[in-house]
Amino acid sequence: IEQNTFLTTLQVSMSSDSMTDGEIRSLSSILQRGGGSNLTHVRFSENGLSDGIASELISSFVNLSQLSELDLRVNCIAMRGCEALAAVLRNPESKLETLKLGSNNIGDKEAEVLFEALSGNDALKILAITNVPQCLATFTHNSITSDGWGALTQIIRDSNHTLQSVTDPDFPFSRDATSVVPDELKHLLTMNSNADKQAVAQQKVILFQHILGIEFEESTKQKILPNILAWIIRSYDGNKLVPSFALMRNTSILWSGEYTEVSQGGGKRAKVAA
Repeated sequence: IEQNTFLTTLQVSMSSDSMTDGEIRSLSSILQRGGGSNLTHVRFSENGLSDGIASELISSFVNLSQLSELDLRVNCIAMRGCEALAAVLRNPESKLETLKLGSNNIGDKEAEVLFEALSGNDALKILAITNVPQCLATFTHNSITSDGWGALTQIIRDSNHTLQSVTDPDFPFSRDATSVVPDELKHLLTMNSNADKQAVAQQKVILFQHILGIEFEESTKQKILPNILAWIIRSYDGNKLVPSFALMRNTSILWSGEYTEVSQGGGKRAKVAA
């Protein structure tokens, strides 16, 4: 690894060639010295890595400037490992787009350390922190509650417009993926899939202005009202970008007066307050 400049993928799994703690520390030392500089994919899933050993290994990944996917599923990562991962996510030069952490020992406090590191991160698109199917992970299990998801929801709403998923792309229909992640967070992550990040930020400001404590002047309200109407009508047509109930609830503060019919392209009309 230290001298191989062509190596792009490093994979170690318990089923084939699990490494000892000493070997992992040797690998970490090599990576810290600049080895593996062209690695783009690192997979250490199902190794039963302790939190301490995992944190040592993860700390060496800060130097992997080309790393785009990191798979650490089914280990024993807890607070120390999450703190090391947070340092990787805060690196402004990070190109990490996919981080898989399903079925570790991550609870609300550990998750919040990770989530806080996403504030301002403009690279990570997938943080797969939901658990993998139980048949593949018997001994470890992430246990994030509504408090943890609420912390992530606030960060995605306020300061992250890049993250698009918290579910494992390899297990999209697991129980965690379909029933644990709150709907509001799912909708915000879907909004982030829009390539125009400035538009994403503007949508969030409009939708959550009363939560953020922002007040629009009358002239500004008049400019943004047509866009709000278009979003509402699209939502009624089955567009899942933003649910219509959320739009109506969060933009009602912008309008006052009597209801008026407003025409939209295609001959559609919607009743809104003028």
